[in-house]
This record gives sequence, structure tokens and C-alpha cells, in this order.
Amino acid sequence: LSQSDANISFEDVESEIYRVDLEQLGDQNYSPKPFKIDAAGRQRFNSIILAGSRESQVRDVTARMAQLIGNMYPITDLEVKRYIQRIVETMEDERIRDCLERDIYYVRKIKHKISALSNIHAYKAFNDALDVDKILIQPSFHLPEFIAPSSNAPALPKSLYSAEASMGGFESRVMNNIVNLDSVQWWHRNLSRGKGFRINGYINHYPDFLVKMKSGKLVVIETKGDDRDNTDSMLKLKLGKLWEAKAGPMFRYMMVFDQNPLDGAERLSDALKKLALY
Repeated sequence: LSQSDANISFEDVESEIYRVDLEQLGDQNYSPKPFKIDAAGRQRFNSIILAGSRESQVRDVTARMAQLIGNMYPITDLEVKRYIQRIVETMEDERIRDCLERDIYYVRKIKHKISALSNIHAYKAFNDALDVDKILIQPSFHLPEFIAPSSNAPALPKSLYSAEASMGGFESRVMNNIVNLDSVQWWHRNLSRGKGFRINGYINHYPDFLVKMKSGKLVVIETKGDDRDNTDSMLKLKLGKLWEAKAGPMFRYMMVFDQNPLDGAERLSDALKKLALY
């Protein structure tokens, strides 16, 4: 993070009241701890920070932001704190005041920025290692003999298990169409983190469905409704396509949207046409 861009626009920050209790440690030293507070209490605590010098304001606001952001492993706490300090140092007095009043929203934007930078770095490092064969693809997942989903989906033909895990509205529509294809042998609603199949790369991607075709191909499918926030969709799509390229001709990856796919993803109608031919 030390060499990364620290420019963030806070113009769209919304208001929300949160408390950061300043626990006095010494004569002028305070340690921030977050919990809810009324407006009067917030004003009192913020006044303590704003009454200090510019240097102490930067230090205290940085400490508050770092406390609220919390652990961002594998990035160290010190590295995160130094990055936050670079951001706070560029803030004008009015921006610091606003940051104290609406800290939780500033935290969200800063955390999102750090996550985005981390993903960019991980993506490049992963691809560089993949290009020189320092990372290889190896099978490591086995479908269990039986599953016990916390909530079940409505029964559909060709399911691999007697009960599959629950699905959202668009997921159900996708699978209702897929099971009607003659080319499909079976399908499985992939389970959640720690239980299901994952594509292990610069992120851990747990796709929505595994679909086995009568031809022997296994198609991994991720569904994305058009109303969803697709911030991480491109990362998943790129990883899925890398996995497809390395896994060989008997494996396919699809990211399926209803009507507005990302570049490289599929519209539902187009995905169904391809699946019919697999």
C-alpha cells in the first residue's frame, strides 16, 4: 500500500450516527472504540479531537479509522494505518470534521479502496506466477456422498442429490431452464464457503452451480442478476476463464446474466443455446 494511489472521493458520503468512545489513557491520549451514540455525545467526543493541533487531529482520526476498519489480512495493521494516514493528511479541516461526524461511511469507502488495490495486486501476482508455471492447476475437490443443506430448494429434475440447497429468484429461473435441456445429465447447487467446490486463485470463488453434461463435460456456472452490485464480478469472471483454460476441454466456466452481461459473460438465452450443444 505504501506505493499505491491514496486518492478517494468522499463527495457522496452519507450521514449515519455512530459512536467512537475515546477512552482516556493519559493526560491527552485517547484510544477509539466504536459503538452507537446520540448526536450530543458525538459532538462532545469529536470536539476533543478537533481542539487539538493539526498533527494530533491527523493522528487521532487515523487511529479511529484504523480501529473501525479492523483486520484486513494479509495486509498488516501497520500498513493499513499508514495508508489511512496518507489519506487523512490530504484532508482539509472541513473534511476532517465531516469524517468525524460520518466516520462509518468514510471507513466503508477507505476499506473498499484498500480491498480493490489488494485485488489488483493479487490478480497481477497470481497471473505472473501462472505464466511461469509457479502455480499449477490440480484437482482437490470430491463431491460428498450426501449433503444436508440448511434450507432446501424446490425439487427439480436431474438434481445430483435428493435435496439441493436453496436458490434465489434468478438462480431458480436459470436452473429451471437448464434442467429442461436434453444435454444435461445432472446439476448440483454448489454449497457455501468451506463446504462446496471453489476455484482457488487470487480470490476464492465458490460458483453457484455444477452441471454435468451427457457428453462428459462439467460446466461451472455463476449467476448474476442484473440488479446486483457486480463489484467483484469481473474478478470472478477472469478467474473462472483462467480455470477453464487450464482445466482442459472437458471443463467450462460460465457467468450468466439475465440481459446485461459483462464482457466475456453470457446472457441467459445465449448460455442456454451453448449448453444445449455441449
